[in-house]
Amino acid sequence: MNNTLSVPSIYREKLERLRMFDDDFLRIIMQDERCAKVILDAILDDVSIVKMESQKDIHYPSKRSLVYDIFIITEKEYLDLEVEKHGWKASPMRIRYHASLLDVDISRPNMDFKDMYDIKVIFICEFDPLNEGLPIYHIKDT
Repeated sequence: MNNTLSVPSIYREKLERLRMFDDDFLRIIMQDERCAKVILDAILDDVSIVKMESQKDIHYPSKRSLVYDIFIITEKEYLDLEVEKHGWKASPMRIRYHASLLDVDISRPNMDFKDMYDIKVIFICEFDPLNEGLPIYHIKDT
């Protein structure tokens, strides 16, 4: 029995051009927690995923809203995983904005600040966002 699919050439060409940096493709592959774990383990150490959501929408009617590419809750932190084709979209100010909205979204009335989880915003960029030739940058907001 042949396990290959017969795909018309017009679709095969489109499929062959898909990359992780394409939103539609990323959305599909990240529905599988195993794919997310492989990516996260390459960036962070061993990550235990509790909950994962693709295209999580944070909507504020009177403010600028946000859609997280991949939103992940681990045992000790919240992760926002963003994939960008354009390095300029991964600016430190945008990272701060993502983290601040996530802080607002996860906080609850009367919640003690010491009970808030750590937050990490991870941008995976096709191109070097800071043009310093490094494969990984760590930007801390204290």
